[in-house]
Amino acid sequence: MEVVRSIFFGSERIPGRVNDPAAGDPVSEPEETAPPSPPLTLSQKGVYRVKLVLFAVLWLVGPVCAVALGAPATILLAVKQHTWFRMCMRAVERAFASLVPITATLFMPNSYLVITGDWMQMSSSDKTIVMSNHQIYPDWVYLWLLAWFRNCHADFRVMMIKVLALIPFMGQGMQLFEFILLNQKADKDLKIIADNLSTARNDVGLPLWMLIFPEGTLNTPGNIVRSKKYAEKMGISNHPNHCILPKSLGLFHSIENLRPKDLFDVTVGYSGVRMDQVPYNVLLPDKVFLEDGYPRQVHIHVARHRVPEIPGFLALETSAASSSTQDARKTIFDAWLKQVWKEKDDRLHEFYLNGDMCSNVSAGSQQNNGSDHRRIVPLVPRGEDYMYFSLLVLAGYLLVPLYLKAGYWTVLFALRLVYVAGWFVLSLFGFSRLTLWVAVFALLGWNVGGLEDMST
Repeated sequence: MEVVRSIFFGSERIPGRVNDPAAGDPVSEPEETAPPSPPLTLSQKGVYRVKLVLFAVLWLVGPVCAVALGAPATILLAVKQHTWFRMCMRAVERAFASLVPITATLFMPNSYLVITGDWMQMSSSDKTIVMSNHQIYPDWVYLWLLAWFRNCHADFRVMMIKVLALIPFMGQGMQLFEFILLNQKADKDLKIIADNLSTARNDVGLPLWMLIFPEGTLNTPGNIVRSKKYAEKMGISNHPNHCILPKSLGLFHSIENLRPKDLFDVTVGYSGVRMDQVPYNVLLPDKVFLEDGYPRQVHIHVARHRVPEIPGFLALETSAASSSTQDARKTIFDAWLKQVWKEKDDRLHEFYLNGDMCSNVSAGSQQNNGSDHRRIVPLVPRGEDYMYFSLLVLAGYLLVPLYLKAGYWTVLFALRLVYVAGWFVLSLFGFSRLTLWVAVFALLGWNVGGLEDMST
């Protein structure tokens, strides 16, 4: 539960997260926390507690029911029927994802998304990679709402650190939905990415909305310092002011393995945050969901990039290149990504100045500067969202007691089996002190042997 507490109440360090010295992370650094908030009044404390209980119930019931409904589908994986498994899990994820707009309307009423740019090109029938800046923990909620608006919420998948899978039931749900869970070790992670997205590519006719945060971490005060140190060490000038430097390796291999037609660059900005503030310090999860400290407007600008036109992927359809050629492609792609992040930083600068994502962005920008296609989306669930989530809860209500009964009878059978085996041994050798001493020494010898094997 330390993971949940760290995320929800705003610790900059998640337990189990690995520092990456190659990316500028120090071996040890004091934790930085958000400035303290004014104390809540008595009535505010009462409302806070009611909201906390409601939030906890919703986000416990939802994952439990999703896992209960999705678990039987894992049988399809055992018989190598991944496409059928994905079809089943899409239905489960659609029902579970309905909880996201329901949460928004309950805990963030009268808020809305302001979406501009190429959002109309986001199709619910394609395999797509979406990359975004990462400022606060609830980023993924608003981006899942963007997917919900485009009817892609059943195909939402996100790349995140593996330690988050330790959250009870939510972690099992992440695995069922095939979220990419990273160890933060390149040799292991590249294989995880390749296995996950190559399988997704081969699921013919099944769409995917793959979300990646190339920065690899939150834009916190400590991470800003680390990013600037890394930029100085690598001789990178013009460090962004509102972002941190992106890491291109995971994104490059994601595109390489999934081979989507489009890469969508999403820039997220929050109203109520001043230019001199760090959004992470202002919009902690407990303030957003429990203290009415949520942004009333969330501005999202979408820029579409055709993958065959991205530097490093101009010859994507050709046969596999040599490792030296791939290294050159990675270098070209990394330079392009840093340029895109510079433009993203310019867009955020204009947003903090003018409150608009589509005002004066650099003339040389590769991002869309034409019509902004502005759309205001109230965060209000549709009728089908309530229906899907109700069906999910009903399924959980019916299935969970069956699982509990199955677990009870399994444990009872195991105990009965041990009893019968013990009775057989004792009836065969006789019940005596000598028999007990032999059994004890045999058990001790087995344990010592096991410990010796472990030590070697």
